[in-house]
This record gives sequence, C-alpha cells and structure tokens, in this order.
Amino acid sequence: RFCKIGFKQKQLEEETNINIMMKTQLLIGFALVVVSQCMIIKYKKCSSPASSAVVGDVVISPCDNQPCQFIRGGNANIQIHFQAKKDNSNITTIVKGKIGPLWVPFPLSQPDGCLNDGIICPVKTDQQYVYSYDLPISKSYPAISVVVSWELQDENGNDLVCIQFPIKLV
Repeated sequence: RFCKIGFKQKQLEEETNINIMMKTQLLIGFALVVVSQCMIIKYKKCSSPASSAVVGDVVISPCDNQPCQFIRGGNANIQIHFQAKKDNSNITTIVKGKIGPLWVPFPLSQPDGCLNDGIICPVKTDQQYVYSYDLPISKSYPAISVVVSWELQDENGNDLVCIQFPIKLV
C-alpha cells in the first residue's frame, strides 16, 4: 500500500508541476502579447518655447516598434507621464500632423485635458500626472507616414507638454 500511495503522490506531484509549468508558460505568453501591444516610444521635444512640465515616458498602444502603425478604422491610445513645474487650472490638448512642410491641425472630439483624460485639474506644481487619450483613427485618413505633434497647453495657451513622434497610418 505505501508504495502505491507513494507512487500516486509522486504522480500527483509531477502532474501539479506540469500544471504549474503550463500555467506559467501561458501567463508569460499572455504578458508578451500584452507588452507587444504597447510601447514606450522615443519622442522629441518640440522646438517651441520651453514646456512647463518635465515629460517622462510616452506610451502608445497599439505599438510594437517605431514608427507606430495606426490602423485606419481602429483606435490608438497615448499616455504621457509628466511632472508639472507650475500650477495650472486648465489643460487643452492640441494635436497636429506634419504633412510635407505643413503642420495640419487634427481636430479632437474632446480637447479638454481635464475631462476623462486621467488628469484632475487644477494641476499642481511637482505632482506626477498620467495623461491618457483614446484616439479614433478614421478609415478616411490616407495611408501615409506623418510626424505627430502632441501638445498639452495651459489656460494661457503656453505649452505644459509638447512632444513629436512619427507614426504610420496603415
């Protein structure tokens, strides 16, 4: 009897180890899929006057390499991590795309950065914030590469944040 119990216990331990390994592999696979769907991107600061915030990570989803490919008819999300250098009562989002030599304004359905974008206004000096915007990509957009300028402006129209990064509309 003891040997049979020992054998069953050993078999049970092996099955448990296999289950743990399978679950671990599934979890790692899922994590890789999730991680590959978003990316901390490289960006440039705009050449406009100095921003009044310190920008940290900029994360775009979906994106697995730069330039990020935005699928027409889909959605993209941008997250901008920043630390305010001064108090601001309001934030307005301005987005432009550089097509040839021209910066073309991109109209947003909700340009108020204090509404539903992860920021609670007023913005306070030295506080960390994560701005998040879900951007619908219209099917009517042409399939082109473009440099995007993403600005968060204060109540006086001055830049808190101004960054530029390339994307590809596909």
